[in-house]
Amino acid sequence: MPRGRKKQNALTLEEQLVTVNERIQEVENELKQLRSQRKEIQEKIEEQEKETLFRAVVASGRTVEDVLEILKAQDQKE
Repeated sequence: MPRGRKKQNALTLEEQLVTVNERIQEVENELKQLRSQRKEIQEKIEEQEKETLFRAVVASGRTVEDVLEILKAQDQKE
């Protein structure tokens, strides 16, 4: 069964350039959005880690100062 003819790309070089430039701009905008999303997600992960660490300190019954002293002592041993 015959399929018909393929569409000829009738765009001039200038039109192709405009199309490519528009596509580049779209992709750059999408990249900016993705980078922004990545930054937000990284900040949320950091906040979760801080919360987990704080809960662990509270659960241990020690104060933040106690934990800092323990960490300093370990750093000095190494």
